Amino acid sequence: MLLLYSCRTEGVLFVKIFRWCFLIAILAGFAWLLGIVSRDAERGPSPETSPEASFDEDVGVEHVGFSEWKGPNRTWTLEARRMKYYHHERRVDFEEAAVSLLDPEGGRVDIRADRLRYEGETGNLEAEGNVEGRNEQGYVFRAPRLSYEAAERRIATMDKVTLRKDRISIQGVGMKASLKDRKLELLSSVEARLVPDGYGEASEND
Repeated sequence: MLLLYSCRTEGVLFVKIFRWCFLIAILAGFAWLLGIVSRDAERGPSPETSPEASFDEDVGVEHVGFSEWKGPNRTWTLEARRMKYYHHERRVDFEEAAVSLLDPEGGRVDIRADRLRYEGETGNLEAEGNVEGRNEQGYVFRAPRLSYEAAERRIATMDKVTLRKDRISIQGVGMKASLKDRKLELLSSVEARLVPDGYGEASEND
């Protein structure tokens, strides 16, 4: 019995010594790594590992939601299937995007497009590809492309536009719309016609 107890005691002692050696090895390795990091910090970041270089690449994200605020007011919201941020150009490109442009006084325009570009410097938007919009008065417009000027809170296009509400369909070339004034205007070559009931009627699910 005494011999067995002595063997167990030596085994426990061996385990304790092994654990201490292992701990000392870990601490020594950590100290060595810390010394390397400290020397690198004293030398300063290299061009390959500088903070600026690490954030210098384009970034892509799937299924995004985005909002922009001006003070307490939300100026627009956006959802898109895909987003890509371009660092040098300070711009964001969205694919299959739906954006709502909002005005504090109640004006609103909802726009859907295949592609949408946001300029970070100005806050302007460029929509292109199967562009469709609807304002708070229920007018639906379609165009190949359009732009949104954030400073003036104005939408504009110089392309052919189709404008619909209820049974009235209006076509023209060029359009401008103001969120502040809640006005929408076709610029030239304007033609209007009355659409039969139920024929291509514009709806929120278009």
